[in-house]
Amino acid sequence: MQLIHLGAYVSGMSKAIQAVEIRCCWSCEELPVELLELSFKEPSGFCRPFRYEVRIPGEEPLYQSESEYAARRYLEMLLALPAGHL
Repeated sequence: MQLIHLGAYVSGMSKAIQAVEIRCCWSCEELPVELLELSFKEPSGFCRPFRYEVRIPGEEPLYQSESEYAARRYLEMLLALPAGHL
């Protein structure tokens, strides 16, 4: 797992600023595609995931989901891999 970016997210409901951590859950050297986990950084240091994205680096997301399973399944279908392979 690799930490990619640490940024900020402004909540529309509370106008609070929370740190957002983005880490790469899966990538492949042969294919330009990756699975990213976006999470809020809690004051305790714990990260709480809120979205998963399948994307080509530097491009808009191909797929977004609150479910890691759904994002992994989309990536498996995209790469024509059997279910549960990733």
